[in-house]
Amino acid sequence: MLTNPDILFLNCVGSYFFSIINHKSSQEMKNSLLYYLAKGNLCFTELCQRDIQEKYGDNAWGYQPIGIITEKNKKLEINKDFFGYLYSEYNIEVECKDVKLDFDLTKYLTDYRESNKYVVCCVDEFFLPSSIKYYGKKHNKHFLLVKEYDKNKEQIEVIDSEQNRPYKISSNDITQAVFMSHYSRKYIYLIDCSHFKDFTLKEISVSDFIKNRYNIENKAISCLKEDLSSKIQSEDMAKYYYKGYYFTILSKIYPYMRMLSQVLNDTNDYLYSNSLEIANDWKSLSNFMLYKMQKNNYSEIPLIKKIDSILDKQQTMYTMMRR
Repeated sequence: MLTNPDILFLNCVGSYFFSIINHKSSQEMKNSLLYYLAKGNLCFTELCQRDIQEKYGDNAWGYQPIGIITEKNKKLEINKDFFGYLYSEYNIEVECKDVKLDFDLTKYLTDYRESNKYVVCCVDEFFLPSSIKYYGKKHNKHFLLVKEYDKNKEQIEVIDSEQNRPYKISSNDITQAVFMSHYSRKYIYLIDCSHFKDFTLKEISVSDFIKNRYNIENKAISCLKEDLSSKIQSEDMAKYYYKGYYFTILSKIYPYMRMLSQVLNDTNDYLYSNSLEIANDWKSLSNFMLYKMQKNNYSEIPLIKKIDSILDKQQTMYTMMRR
């Protein structure tokens, strides 16, 4: 069954591919998309606030100082390189279509779902009644994965990376959220899995990871901690930065540590259990941060204490991996 993603894989669009591939894969190949992250390492980059705000405005998603960077200094993102990987490893074809007002969205939704293909829509949540936070209040770009389309009721069941379970919206609502969008590009991803096959070989991913192992260290996380200590102390920007660090942990650090535990699963039982515990610690930290944000509490002290605890565990594990 196609379900909501249990991981924010680089961003919400990546999460939907994670869900689709898990849905199509055999049990022994579940979570195989994580191996894509073995191509790089966690790296910290000093961000220019002015550049970030020009691109993202006040959306804290833009402030993510840690990325996953390859040895060729390329950031792993959901882009053409990623879609090329999907084609080579899974035989998945992805078309990014910039749609116009005369585009018959509902016809595509009908035809694609009836042929067991998938559609991801770029929406403006200002026009989406299901978005309590943004509907009628503020423009915000987001993506939804179409799970089912009921022609008779003109209802669409969607998967939303920010929700725990699928929900239904009217075809008119999603059409408005796509075509009335405040953003210049109005696009959808057409995903053809009709010839799906999982070609991923874990041995190759382990080999790639070990090749980059000289870069395994806590430097990126230590830099993040220092950045966090200085930025969150600014009362007027504490909420913005706190949320940016939350997204960084949820979409970059946690998936990377999940990948590491997957890679180590068949190589060393002790290292595997350690890495899985560390991955779960990062997930717990993101849950803690979400709780604090809901309480409007942006204190850096408990956050740094938790990060220090995880860093100690990671350092022990990395030391053993270098042996």
